[in-house]
Amino acid sequence: MVKKMSILFCGVLVLAITASALAEVDLKVDFALPVYPSEPTMVAGTAKDGWVPFPMNPGDMWTHDPRSLSDAGGTGINITVGCGYGGNTAIHVLGMVHEGEVAASGTPTGDPLANSYVMSARHWGEPDGDIILTFSGAGLVAGSYSLLSYHNDAGNPEVYLGYRLTSVPAPYDVMPSITVSGTGVSSAVTAANVPIQHVTSDGDLNTSWVGFDYDGTGDVVVRYVSAWGLDRCIGGAAVLNAFRLVPEPATMILLGLGGLALLRRRK
Repeated sequence: MVKKMSILFCGVLVLAITASALAEVDLKVDFALPVYPSEPTMVAGTAKDGWVPFPMNPGDMWTHDPRSLSDAGGTGINITVGCGYGGNTAIHVLGMVHEGEVAASGTPTGDPLANSYVMSARHWGEPDGDIILTFSGAGLVAGSYSLLSYHNDAGNPEVYLGYRLTSVPAPYDVMPSITVSGTGVSSAVTAANVPIQHVTSDGDLNTSWVGFDYDGTGDVVVRYVSAWGLDRCIGGAAVLNAFRLVPEPATMILLGLGGLALLRRRK
């Protein structure tokens, strides 16, 4: 009897520790534009207060694929964003225009989450305008996670060299899917037919949702799939403003306690 109780106690203790580690990971990240050329400082109005700013490339706003953020918010989680085509991933800010390797001109308009967004500025002939978001690092512990993402094209009229896509017109403003894969993903729930909004207030934003189970090893790869377009000037680009990675420790505790109860019965 004592042995059984010891096993049960140890199991609950391990689960509690795991749940505690998961609970510390509530990662809110907003893609923002750094002040040129000093990356540590964000342009006022492009980074949401209380969120971890993900600094994209200052100046011409092109990231030259991919762009990474290590130990995001002190969580030990590393994040990479790209589109799979070198030099294409860009950030757009409503009210601002990039003009090459100099400070962008203009002033941000609208709220921080809504006004700045990552988009693949596609070259002609490339088959997609997907966005690829990758998570890794020691801070990403095993468990179940929800990923809430924001997709809003505030209608930036910017045109660069006559061909750069900075907004997604109808009917291309619905992303067919958001998928989750990676070497550390054991199962996932994906999303389909995700609308790209066109608002300027953070209070009007909705989120997409995907969920996944992570085994504590490898990486997690989230692909925001773009609608098909003739080229980057006519639709066919995914949009990502910000995201929130949220653990689900309650689910793990319930599953773990169920397993411990089974173990106890077998003993």
